[in-house]
Amino acid sequence: QELRERLAALAPLDIPAFVTGEAGSGRSSAVRALHRFGSTRGGNLVRIDANTPTPDLRTRPRGAIELTDIENFPRPALADWCERIQDLERVGFARASRIFLTSALPLAEWLADAEFSAGLGRFLRHAAVEIPPLSTHLEDLPEIAQLLCSRISQRAGRRQRLSTASLVYLSEKPWPGELRELEKILERAITFT
Repeated sequence: QELRERLAALAPLDIPAFVTGEAGSGRSSAVRALHRFGSTRGGNLVRIDANTPTPDLRTRPRGAIELTDIENFPRPALADWCERIQDLERVGFARASRIFLTSALPLAEWLADAEFSAGLGRFLRHAAVEIPPLSTHLEDLPEIAQLLCSRISQRAGRRQRLSTASLVYLSEKPWPGELRELEKILERAITFT
C-alpha cells in the first residue's frame, strides 16, 4: 500500500525519479507504472543501460528514458547524465523526456556517496522509491500473485485465477528470487495447465 501511494504521488510529476530494489523486485515494473500513469503516458519508454550510447535529449519526442542499473554506469557517464538533467531543469522538465533511474543498490548507499549526493542525488533524493524485498511483505503476496496471474493468463488468452490452496502454498515460500521468480513460476503454471 505504501509503495502504491508513493508511485501514485510521483507519477504525475515531470521530475526525474529514482527506483531502487533488489534484483527481481520489480524496479522496471515500477518505472512502467510511473510512465503509464504519469505525464509521459502514450509516449515511448526507452531503456538505456551502461552499454547504450547516450541519446540527444533535446531532439527526443515526449516520452521517458529509463537508465537501468546505474551502478553499472562508469562515473563519467553518471556525471554526463547529471549535466543533462541540469540542462533539462533549466528549460523545464515538462518540455523534455522524463528520466527514470533504477538501481539494485539501496538509496542510503547512494546518498552516502558524496559524489552522487552532490550530483544526481540532488535531483533524486526526494523523488526516490525503494521497493522492499518480497520476503518483507508476504502479506501482500496473494494480491500480487493474483494480479500477475491475471496479466499472464490474459496474455496467454486464458482466464485463470489462483486457488486459495495455491495462494497459501506461494505465501509459504521464502522468495529469494523476488517478483521475477514468482512471475516465472506463474507463467509455467498457466502455460502447462
